[in-house]
Amino acid sequence: HRQAQKQHPAPVEKPAADEFRRLRRYAGFMHFTDATSLLTYAETDRFFIAAMLNPLAVGAYAFYSRLNEMISNLVPLKYFDNVVQPLFFGVPREESKDRIPKYFTLLMNLNWVYQFPVIVLTFVYHREIVNLIFAGKFIEHSALLPLIVAFGASDNVFSIPVTIVAQYKEKASIVLQSQVMGLYQVAAMLVLIPVVGLTGAGIATGTFHLFRNLFVWWRVRDVAIWINWRGALLSACAIWGSCGLLCFGLREFVELPAIVALACGILVCGVGTVLYIRSPAISESDRSILANILGGRESKALRLIGLLPKERGA
Repeated sequence: HRQAQKQHPAPVEKPAADEFRRLRRYAGFMHFTDATSLLTYAETDRFFIAAMLNPLAVGAYAFYSRLNEMISNLVPLKYFDNVVQPLFFGVPREESKDRIPKYFTLLMNLNWVYQFPVIVLTFVYHREIVNLIFAGKFIEHSALLPLIVAFGASDNVFSIPVTIVAQYKEKASIVLQSQVMGLYQVAAMLVLIPVVGLTGAGIATGTFHLFRNLFVWWRVRDVAIWINWRGALLSACAIWGSCGLLCFGLREFVELPAIVALACGILVCGVGTVLYIRSPAISESDRSILANILGGRESKALRLIGLLPKERGA
């Protein structure tokens, strides 16, 4: 039987003509999207900074851009985004209006769990972080760190969820169209860098990524719905606003060594993270989906901090 299979293998089914055209069109859009994205990251900024400022400014900007990347990779939530992707693409079309908003909300809410404390810590302790960990390198530009981290939330939190939704709806052309906003980035740099220097470069690139992601979201907003956005924003303002004020008060009015002050800030933000996880910022649908995905040994710890719902009868 095996010999017969080798001699007469089963014919490979070719896609229908319309299906082949659909795949070719989608592949073409994704190819050009990847190609044009090479022009829309921090390397582009450095060309303008080198031309309009000086090599030292390029080094300072590159340092803080790289530091932002390192901070973003400390907790690899982007890998969890890859875990959730099969959930997206496994949703039947007839169920998309109900299930896709839940998965979109899950990614948004989980990414904010990490991003908010990072923003608070870098905003209050940017000088301490650079001075203690990096021996004060480019410390005169340390205010760049919270600026770049805050604008980085657009990519760290928003970019992957809206892009996945656009891919699910086979609207790769929208992602390609959003790259045209790179013209805005160029114009903004030409205007802002001569006026406010490196801060202008950070604002130009940060707002470019924000507008680009908002453009994609606007075109898929019928299913890219952040279900609990009101509860999430109110919880964020209350919890992280309080944490920021407390950290600022400890730094300004309590005389502590820099490393102790930073440790206190980390402790405050750690408590704030637990409170945020237990707040309405994480929706009930989020907790239910996570309970289905994370059923291993880690579930006990996640239930302890309040991320997963308690077991029935517990």
